[in-house]
Amino acid sequence: MDQKWWTPFLLLPVLITAWPARADIFQDQISISFPGYVIMKHAEFNSDVRDNLESNPAFLTGYFNHDDIEDFVALIRATAAKRYVTRQLMSNYHETRLVACHGSARKKYSCTLLLTGVTMASEYRYLVKRSPGRTNCRSDDGEYIQAETDFIGWASTKSWATGTGETQFIYQPDGSYRRCGDLN
Repeated sequence: MDQKWWTPFLLLPVLITAWPARADIFQDQISISFPGYVIMKHAEFNSDVRDNLESNPAFLTGYFNHDDIEDFVALIRATAAKRYVTRQLMSNYHETRLVACHGSARKKYSCTLLLTGVTMASEYRYLVKRSPGRTNCRSDDGEYIQAETDFIGWASTKSWATGTGETQFIYQPDGSYRRCGDLN
């Protein structure tokens, strides 16, 4: 049988389709840094949030530290549900965490825990990326803090009507985040 020069390429489509699909690198990092947690999905949020935000209210990308490498922020939840029981109420909930993960040149991330909490059915909070500039946070001398990088807003639907209800997380030179604002 005469072999043609293109014969080895006949298997290329089979090899390409058989190659395992690359998992979400962001969820991969959460699984490594916080075993048993997943990034919350758009559908898990209250209808007020879902109907007003097109993107996932639990996930942001941006440049949250000073290295010009893309970072991400995520609201993550435990995969295992817990039960909350009182005399009047019984409800399932998931432990949640707000995390910031700073990227490196090799697409690896170092994650920092910003906030822990409990999410019960209906969640009215969501993430917002704020551009560098003036924040709602004040320094010790009373001046508003100017953020040099993107910063994180952890907002509530209450803020749509009242202008309050957002906590801000601003990256600090020592690698920590300054938290200020209203957690209500």
